Amino acid sequence: MPLITNVVRGSAADRLLLLVHGFGADERDLGGLLPYLDPDGRFVTVLPRGPVSLPGMPGFAWYDFGLPPAERAAAFGAALDQLDDLLDEAAAEHDLPRAEAIVGGFSQGAGLTLALALRTGERPHPLGVLALSPALAIESLDEFRPDWDAAAKIPVLLQHGTNDPLVPVAHSRELARELEEHGVPVVYTEYPMEHPVALAAGGGTYRWHAGAPDDESFARAYRELVDRIDAQLRELGLDGLVIERVAPLEDGSGQSLEAEPASGAGTRPKVTDEYVADAYGEALVELAATNERIVVLDADLASDCRVRAFELAYPDRFVECGIAEQDMVSTAAGLARHGLLPVVNSFASFLASRANEQIYNQASEGSKVVYALHYAGLIPAGPGKSHQSLRDISLLAALPGMSVVQPANAEQTKALVRWAVEEADGNVAIRLAIGPSPRRIELPEGELVQVGRGTVLRPGDDALLLAYGPVTLHEALSAAELLAGEVEVAVANMPWLNRFDRDWLEEVAGYENVFVLEDHAPVGGLADGVRRALDDRRVVAFGVEGWPACGTPVEALRFHRLDGRSLAERIAAAARARVP
Repeated sequence: MPLITNVVRGSAADRLLLLVHGFGADERDLGGLLPYLDPDGRFVTVLPRGPVSLPGMPGFAWYDFGLPPAERAAAFGAALDQLDDLLDEAAAEHDLPRAEAIVGGFSQGAGLTLALALRTGERPHPLGVLALSPALAIESLDEFRPDWDAAAKIPVLLQHGTNDPLVPVAHSRELARELEEHGVPVVYTEYPMEHPVALAAGGGTYRWHAGAPDDESFARAYRELVDRIDAQLRELGLDGLVIERVAPLEDGSGQSLEAEPASGAGTRPKVTDEYVADAYGEALVELAATNERIVVLDADLASDCRVRAFELAYPDRFVECGIAEQDMVSTAAGLARHGLLPVVNSFASFLASRANEQIYNQASEGSKVVYALHYAGLIPAGPGKSHQSLRDISLLAALPGMSVVQPANAEQTKALVRWAVEEADGNVAIRLAIGPSPRRIELPEGELVQVGRGTVLRPGDDALLLAYGPVTLHEALSAAELLAGEVEVAVANMPWLNRFDRDWLEEVAGYENVFVLEDHAPVGGLADGVRRALDDRRVVAFGVEGWPACGTPVEALRFHRLDGRSLAERIAAAARARVP
């Protein structure tokens, strides 16, 4: 069966270039190198597609890495024969000499084209080889009996990434040594890169984008940075790098050090295995089974936003927009005008602010879109203020017809997603915490969705503390527990951040001291809305003042005095009581 190929003819083409992709890619994969490899248009470039398609693997391959060694070597040889024939056919079709062809590739493709150039036979050898992170299905080049006499006249450029977790760099180092021993003119270089086929190995998820590094990888990266900085300082005649050790804060918050949970990085002291983001993704898949109008849009964050399961279950109803939130929202607006129900996903800091104009325009059209604002709030604080969304409530709550909500637990997440899809009249913005819930928040089933109403989690006679989301609810309850016996603080979950049932508010807010714990700036959040709903009664907001702190959850919460103990002190001071 002939190989599917893509051919690119340069404007001044006088020779052939064969570029062979690696495992899990296709004939388009290496085309992006042409502006660098052939800036003058001197080549007819032949880009073939591998003939093997494996179940559950995106793209194509030249042979299955998972075969037993003997079968893998045979499959390698068969693929080599196909490429040898293809090179003959391309030379004849384009009337260009095979002996002046350059062959190259990446990973599987690099191993094959290197073997193609060196193999013994009557066909003319190529003029040169470009081998990028080559993967061979054999232990040594000697296994396929190369023509070492001819190879001594074929220059090879061999390159490999030092951070490659799939094809170790030692493999290319040994390969370069073997080529040099046989007199092959080889130029070998290394770069601090990984192996792009990691996308295929991850089933479509690139692990370094879809999560923080694991502990071992983080430690290696830290050590590498320290060593390189130290070396450069010493080369300049300066003192070496001195690392100041900082004692960790006592972790009394129950917060996880995990940043993006897809990585499994960090420790998880005193936390649950609940992720509201997981419940969100599950709800979408469940609802899509009976609602064909649902279309999910993503901004290259499918793993973190927990919509990969939807993508796999309903690929025709999943739109990957890339890192382009403005275009994503405009696309959603168009889909909504055609009667579909778009569900838009990105990190809250990117979606609410970067695409705010497009959200405003969509809302003004009277259509309906559900916006999922992942990574909402202060925590996790490791990636810093670019990722900490602390103004999204104020930006979105100002839009007519927009409901802004944040669930307390997995059950309320599923219930609010269902309400947003099936019952809400207008746009809905759902804020979601990305990390594990610090504690399980128990809510009566009948109170999961009561528009404008919350749930009292802990009774108290002296003050009311309203909060929302797993992080702030945990800190609010911790503060109330610390104050027990001195100041009895009622704690209520309030998932509706800009819609209020006045009767419920009047009922629960009958205290001299009403506090709101914001996972947001103190301006434009829940407290401002509650204050207006209560006719400008005194409501004290505890929010993120100034620029958000970067660090562990404990450090960031304590810096802003939003951890349980700091809150207890602030509430006690307001109530003129002493923290026990």
